[in-house]
Amino acid sequence: MPKKEEEKNLKKAANNNDNKDKEKVAKKSKANKKANTENKNRWFKDFKAELKKIIWPSKSQLLENVAVVIAMVVIVSLIIFLLDLGFKALSDLEVKGAKNLKNSITASTENETNDVSTNEAESNSNETSSSSETNETSSTEENTESSSSSESNNQ
Repeated sequence: MPKKEEEKNLKKAANNNDNKDKEKVAKKSKANKKANTENKNRWFKDFKAELKKIIWPSKSQLLENVAVVIAMVVIVSLIIFLLDLGFKALSDLEVKGAKNLKNSITASTENETNDVSTNEAESNSNETSSSSETNETSSTEENTESSSSSESNNQ
């Protein structure tokens, strides 16, 4: 039995400690809330004070500054536009030059191909004509030989 009583006493003490901890946390959160609202109020007061320190431009100064800004935007826009046109013209010129180079290379390779094919055709025709000449010569020789052998057979 004494053990059960000790356990009960320990539980009560733990509950009391938990309650005390909860109370401390609640007090701290209340203090934090007060500090937060004080900080917010202070921030707004400081903000107002800083706005009062600002020297605002007059209407004429404001219009003059707006005109300067608009003029600078227009000038910079024109410069960028002109640069863009120049770069585009250079790019087009480069593309045309590349196309001309490609066409000239294509034309020269076609000429070389035509020259090679012409040379091959000439060599083929030369071979054909020389082979036909050879054939004619050999056929003439054969005819001569056959006629001489037939004459010898007749004798």
